[in-house]
Amino acid sequence: MAAKQRRPSVAAQLSALAMPLCLFALQANTRAASQVKTNPTITSTQLSTSFVSSSGGPVTITADVTDTAASLSTVTATVTCPGASPVDVPLTQVVTRPKKHRPRGLSSGTFQGTFDAPSNPGAEIVCSVSITAVDNLANQSTVDAGTFVIDAGTVGITTGLAAGSGVVDASEVGSDVLGNPLQAIFALHVKSTGGGNTSRKKPRAQGGGGSGLEGVIRVDVPNTPDAPGGVLRIVATSIDSFLITDTPDGRVAEITGTMRVNTLGSVPFDLLVLDGDTPGVPADGFFLTVDTGKGTASLGGNLEFNRGGDTRLLNDVVVEPGI
Repeated sequence: MAAKQRRPSVAAQLSALAMPLCLFALQANTRAASQVKTNPTITSTQLSTSFVSSSGGPVTITADVTDTAASLSTVTATVTCPGASPVDVPLTQVVTRPKKHRPRGLSSGTFQGTFDAPSNPGAEIVCSVSITAVDNLANQSTVDAGTFVIDAGTVGITTGLAAGSGVVDASEVGSDVLGNPLQAIFALHVKSTGGGNTSRKKPRAQGGGGSGLEGVIRVDVPNTPDAPGGVLRIVATSIDSFLITDTPDGRVAEITGTMRVNTLGSVPFDLLVLDGDTPGVPADGFFLTVDTGKGTASLGGNLEFNRGGDTRLLNDVVVEPGI
């Protein structure tokens, strides 16, 4: 007769059950520890520009981020410019890269945001950018994303140089005998070294008078039917003020004074010359307004291509502050 097998005690059964539970807990703790120690990876960064004009403008910041152990909570760019507090720019996901069995939250992908650089009236500014990625386990990584420059401002500068020559539209003056719109040929070279003649007692187109202003401004409009000799001639006889400012279109010099027009006599003028880009056609400009005593008359616009002839033109305008 076979011997009766003894049934395992309750304690032995509990001990046998505890062994796999302990092993499972150990594995879970190991996985959790591994997750806690895995930081997001910022694989690449990009700035849309390395140079912003002194009038300010947008800088788009892009980052590629991956996280193998968790889901991303936030991706943030921090922009630091001298003399200003750091600015945090939230980056939002624009491209998603699928990840198997990821927890809830943002997946790995491309993140993007825009920093609006302020205008800069002073010296050149170099701003730095860093990017920080944080996941839902509070792991985080930070990398440098590079720098960009905000150009030196020239707002309100009254010393400098404006020079150039070219052809601009003069259709507001009229048309020739064939009905074609007139064109104006201009040349200027104006220099301000002392802030302008604020008293306006002795304005001179060719310097002197203690004004710190000197120069030449001349405009000819050929084929003008009613002008003496068929040419409307405009020549500056005095220069009263000179001011350089930066605009989104480029650097502008505003010059005021008095001109002699061969069909009107002596009249006040206001001239804006634009240094938009190199080459000067068509980005640069020459915009002249004169007071006729009965209203204002204007000519000019962006530079047009010089089509040859006896006159040699630069087809360019240069505006330089602080000469």
